[in-house]
Amino acid sequence: MAALDFNELYKKYDSFHDPCGKVYLGGDQDPTADKKLTITIDNLDVSLTSDFKASIATFDMAGLYNSIAGEFLVAKVKKYLLLGMPVKIGLGYSENYTEVFR
Repeated sequence: MAALDFNELYKKYDSFHDPCGKVYLGGDQDPTADKKLTITIDNLDVSLTSDFKASIATFDMAGLYNSIAGEFLVAKVKKYLLLGMPVKIGLGYSENYTEVFR
């Protein structure tokens, strides 16, 4: 494994201010960028392993229920949430992400 230089990481990740994550569903689609939806990703947790065990990532998606109409927004989000679709997660600081899960 290559050695990491703390000063380079400090510059790359904007002094380690504002930790953030990005979740891409169905390839490179970001559901939070969809202007027709008000989805937010909360409680992002990634557990990586270097063993033969599988890594796991979990997250919550808020804004998928219309309380006025009393219905879930299934038709609008199914392009992101079909079983078996690829998930890609990046973690970092201040809009500088590194992919950590696929």
